[in-house]
Amino acid sequence: MNTNSIISILAKERWLVDTHGMNEFAKRTVQVNVKMSEDDFALLLGAANLRWPEAIISNSGVLLGLAKIAAKRILESNPES
Repeated sequence: MNTNSIISILAKERWLVDTHGMNEFAKRTVQVNVKMSEDDFALLLGAANLRWPEAIISNSGVLLGLAKIAAKRILESNPES
């Protein structure tokens, strides 16, 4: 069994993945390249490990997951946006 198969199996277990309503079958259509310092990435990785302690997530998953949570909170707190 390869790594992708294991991740796919784990991702189907809803209790392991906190998607905040994201459709698990949604195709990503926008590519974003990000450069950041090692310290900034370590900060994000630490937050992801607290949020999803046993999840196996990619670097892009860390960024996308935390960015979506932050964006929703910002928009909920400032409905004028």
